[in-house]
Amino acid sequence: MRPLARRRRHSWQVPPPQLRTSDLLKSQPGQRLPVILWWCLNPRITSATSSAVTRTSSFGPGASDVALVSAMAADRPANSGHDLGLMLREVTQPNGVRRLLKSLASQVGGWAMLLDQTGEPVAAAPAPPKDLLPEIEDAIGSVVACRRQSASIELGSHSVWIIAVGQVQPCPILVVAKHGSFPADAVGTVMDAVRLLGLRVWGDGIERKQGEVKRAEALTREAVLHLLMAGHLDGARRVAGALRPELPDRLRVCVVECGAGERDEYADRCFEASGRTAWIVRCPVYDQQLIVLAPAVQDRPESAEFDAVLQELIASGRDVHVGVGPPVALRDTASGYEQAFHAVAMAKHDATRFATFGPATALSALFGRAGQEWAASVLEPLLDFTPERSQDPDGDELLSTLRSWLSFYGKAAAQLKVHRNTVSIRLRRIERILGRDLDDVTAQAILDLALRLLNRSIRPRSGQVPELDDLLDAAPVRQWARTLLSPVLDNDSRLALTTLRTWLGCDARLEETAVALGISVPGARKRLLRIEGILGRSLLNGPSARYDVVLALRALDGRVSAGGDTGAAGHVPGAP
Repeated sequence: MRPLARRRRHSWQVPPPQLRTSDLLKSQPGQRLPVILWWCLNPRITSATSSAVTRTSSFGPGASDVALVSAMAADRPANSGHDLGLMLREVTQPNGVRRLLKSLASQVGGWAMLLDQTGEPVAAAPAPPKDLLPEIEDAIGSVVACRRQSASIELGSHSVWIIAVGQVQPCPILVVAKHGSFPADAVGTVMDAVRLLGLRVWGDGIERKQGEVKRAEALTREAVLHLLMAGHLDGARRVAGALRPELPDRLRVCVVECGAGERDEYADRCFEASGRTAWIVRCPVYDQQLIVLAPAVQDRPESAEFDAVLQELIASGRDVHVGVGPPVALRDTASGYEQAFHAVAMAKHDATRFATFGPATALSALFGRAGQEWAASVLEPLLDFTPERSQDPDGDELLSTLRSWLSFYGKAAAQLKVHRNTVSIRLRRIERILGRDLDDVTAQAILDLALRLLNRSIRPRSGQVPELDDLLDAAPVRQWARTLLSPVLDNDSRLALTTLRTWLGCDARLEETAVALGISVPGARKRLLRIEGILGRSLLNGPSARYDVVLALRALDGRVSAGGDTGAAGHVPGAP
């Protein structure tokens, strides 16, 4: 075993003329390396480069990659017997490492394989003999351990070269083998391939790092949104402080629905349209939605300019829908999101594919301290819950799970970043603690209202906790209920009201609703989608207005449940 002939190691410190670094940095990840190498293939630029290069004694990722490849093309011997241009074109293609290995193997008449930093195969072209790697395992180990940069081995009828790809350790390893001896010009061919592989591997590594940073940023933004939805403003501001822009004190929530593969493009366009002041979050639950938190201008609360830009986005895409909520305080982000979500459901029934949610009084704003005490009494078992084992979820985690599930149902696991079985186990535990059936839509509506009213600083006073029906019997609440249901009641749409009551009576299950109505499941879905358009609210997808509808029916019908169980106070107007 003998060391391979020492390769030339260069660093070019003077960038070639006519290439601006700013242009290179503006290129998209995945395009940067091809741009560099294509530029280097231009013979006029290559010839201009050779006179501008200053060589030193080191080579690594910090060197000028453009000058490196240009100088390779300019300095290689004219009679080297290999086509550097071909290898340059191959290495810039998708799956460029494998394509370059195939080209190298063809030129030396053997096999070429790339190993990772631990010596495990990454790619090979063509596949080498099965017994080759075990025979050179010790030599590979010495290169992996950085005891040598290269090795040359004669194995009977085979010649093998093992070369470290790069100077920064640990680094990938190139193994080239063939029957018989390598030709005289093989050293130049292999060394050029090593440099190209080093550049490609380094570029791929940069793109992987960029992808990891991008994913980390997306997860951080999701975490901030989750904290805002749960009302933890201080925590949200602290986490958001590491990113830009800052969270505004007053904002408008917009939901942009587009193709899943177009979210990045529309995220960038929304960010620029807002003057780089909007907080953009890729929805963790619906992969075709963007959530935009845009600052609300005090003297122009409707932000007409931003709405105009959003409508331009709609015009640029056939399947784009936008829903915009009214200005809300940062602490009311959850309410703003629900309103924007309802607005985007309205947009699907509008020819313009754009809808704004008009100012509306939230039910939770009508109860005052009495409602907060009622909410605390409903959720008290969870608020005081302490698990027997430290690894089990505590009351706060169970409250967060309940809030997410009531909003997103089966998609809650995507928001919470846990397995769906974990969500199921937690829900069963919540049922036991609260003593409520979570499959019952009325129980869901009660818990959803309690979560919206919850104020941790207020606890129920002994013997003075009001009943829910007493709260719903207030005049402002009945007026709210009439306003919510008036699109259905005023149109005297008995079919719509019957469908709505039947669906809620079946605990919002489509299959059971279809059977009860004597129609198909798609037919039941179409009816409910039409009711969404009438009400201007989302019903089938969460956050859903079904809980508000349950409580509105109960308020108008006295003590009658959403499913139609008759109590003492009569019936809902228009009911059969």
